[in-house]
Amino acid sequence: MEVILSPRLLLAASLVRNGAILSDVGTDHALLPAHLLLCGKIKRAIASDIVKGPLQRAEETVRKYGLQDRVATVLTPGLAGIEAYHPTDIVIAGMGGETIAQILRDAPFVKDGALRLILQPMTKGELLRDYLSSEGFLIEKEYRVKEEHRIYTILQVHYDGTPYHLDGMARYFGAVSKEERDELYYALLEKKKEQLLAVIAAKEQSGVNTAEEQEFLSAIEEQLPKTEDQ
Repeated sequence: MEVILSPRLLLAASLVRNGAILSDVGTDHALLPAHLLLCGKIKRAIASDIVKGPLQRAEETVRKYGLQDRVATVLTPGLAGIEAYHPTDIVIAGMGGETIAQILRDAPFVKDGALRLILQPMTKGELLRDYLSSEGFLIEKEYRVKEEHRIYTILQVHYDGTPYHLDGMARYFGAVSKEERDELYYALLEKKKEQLLAVIAAKEQSGVNTAEEQEFLSAIEEQLPKTEDQ
């Protein structure tokens, strides 16, 4: 019996450690923990959600695959009360970066270097990175995956207690080395470039200063591959 995951969740699943106790925050259908348990990758899981409907769907999935003895379904906001289940790996996916940051802020127990955090912001990734860097969470690596017409970024993180600074490019796209820049990374840069050009055009039409946007645009263009006519 197998649970098929979307490319986004499959990537998140690949970052969960063997033998982990998984906390899946905002679990919805509990497909991620079900997949990992059926694959034999994790010991047990906590599937939590803040809304009853998604949690009921999670419970249906758990019953369908006979996983009642290995999955605790919990109605709770964020990570409230989850520490009692002693998770080793925590996945928070499919939420805005601000929301993910707030969930972590409200759960002091995540400041434990042994925990692995797997975070997938849908929007405002720069605000999540701001929080992580200022609070001493090390972003070990960032991964990108394309699902349908959208590119998602997933952060693998642990707490080491040392705050650090991220520059503009790293805030928005991650601290990606030249060797790590792939097709999806460049696609994200191109999308942001288009957005900036639209903002600049609108501001210039209104006589508003665009120095900040121009500076960001230049930083993006420096990292984009040069074409033959450049």
